[in-house]
Amino acid sequence: MSDIITLRRHALTPEVRAFFSDYESLTFDNPIDPRERVWSYADDAGERMPIILTALSFTPHHAAPVWLKTISSPEGRGKGQASYVLREVTRLADKHGVAIWLTPKPFGRLDNSLKMSDLKAWYTRHGWVPRDGGVWVRQPITSRVATRWFRTASNACNPVGVSYAWIDPNGKVHPTPHGHESWGITYILGVPSLRDDYKASGASATHTLLKMGWIRFANFTNINVWSDRTPSPAAWRATAELVVGCAVSNRTVDVFEPLIYLEEDDGLAEVYSVSDFVERYADRRLSDRMFDMLMERQ
Repeated sequence: MSDIITLRRHALTPEVRAFFSDYESLTFDNPIDPRERVWSYADDAGERMPIILTALSFTPHHAAPVWLKTISSPEGRGKGQASYVLREVTRLADKHGVAIWLTPKPFGRLDNSLKMSDLKAWYTRHGWVPRDGGVWVRQPITSRVATRWFRTASNACNPVGVSYAWIDPNGKVHPTPHGHESWGITYILGVPSLRDDYKASGASATHTLLKMGWIRFANFTNINVWSDRTPSPAAWRATAELVVGCAVSNRTVDVFEPLIYLEEDDGLAEVYSVSDFVERYADRRLSDRMFDMLMERQ
């Protein structure tokens, strides 16, 4: 029986229901074990990627209703597919404001499983923190980063904002209060050298600008690029400056906590702490300046 049918019988929050609905839409039943869901997809070349199995359960009338029971790679690990699936699960959790609990335990065949220390490090990189009793929890980003800017959807520092700015290859920040796609269409149609190619391609304005090396900055925790090699150093620097500004101005931001989702156009994403993001995409000087400002804020 579908988990969604079962969910309707329990007093779960609308957020948890919506989370499981999205989860089922991205996966299909495992005919061997009905408790598991199967993730299966192909890469850009059409080659089928190794399947990943996940088991998520829910506990009605409980303070910790959503549990990640297992995540396994029966066709072999080491290709990054489990990390991709885990990022998809956390993306859905952030989208719907759902906390996910788990008890770390090695998965896969005995000769193909992560050591416990590596497994805990893996979960830590994706936002989980240990609690008493051996359980771990990952709070949704809106719970981890309290902010006074929630009412301003286009503010760079609002972790639930969806449309702060485009950043061009020269590092100029273009605010997009009415949405990235709407702003992009207006911009492209005003540039003759881009207009004809854009109309002929049939691609979205967002797709077009990303491919040209622009950075889509939804908020300081949600950044999109064509690939991390596409934007210019100036664009990355401007992006890192925005991230630092949010980290310094919001006392609830832990600069060592995995918060920033950097998503490429093909759907792959990496998760960074503010500190790691600034060191990778800006330079040590900006990193040092950020920590100086954080010290002065004390």
